[in-house]
Amino acid sequence: MQDLREMLTPQTVKLNVEVSDWQEAIRIGGQMLIEVNACTHEYIETIIETVNLIGPYIVIAPGIALPHARPECGAHRLQFSLLTLKTPVNFGVEDLDPVNIVFSMSATNNKDHICSLKRVATLCMDEDTVQRIIEAQTIEDIHQLL
Repeated sequence: MQDLREMLTPQTVKLNVEVSDWQEAIRIGGQMLIEVNACTHEYIETIIETVNLIGPYIVIAPGIALPHARPECGAHRLQFSLLTLKTPVNFGVEDLDPVNIVFSMSATNNKDHICSLKRVATLCMDEDTVQRIIEAQTIEDIHQLL
């Protein structure tokens, strides 16, 4: 499985972005995945539809969302994008809102899906690392953290 550093490239990282709501955050993170041919537009819309249907399952820690859908929903390959938000937005999880880091993920099989979720969750358990991601100004800053 690829290293997170290899997957987070200038095409898949946007820092200090202003969004109006959680849907826009998911669409921007997802658009980066679409542009590197990691998933389809339908994959991203499935994430939003699923959150609307069952709730914000994608908020995995305080301030951190990990938008993802099942592989068969339009994933082409394993890939992450990273979006940090200039102004945090609420996803609807009282204890974990507002969110200011959005790691969007596309995975083509359940093994990569679960391993990748664990990798990002482990990274995000370190409060110092999370704060440094929020404060990052360049992709080089992000790579140093990984």
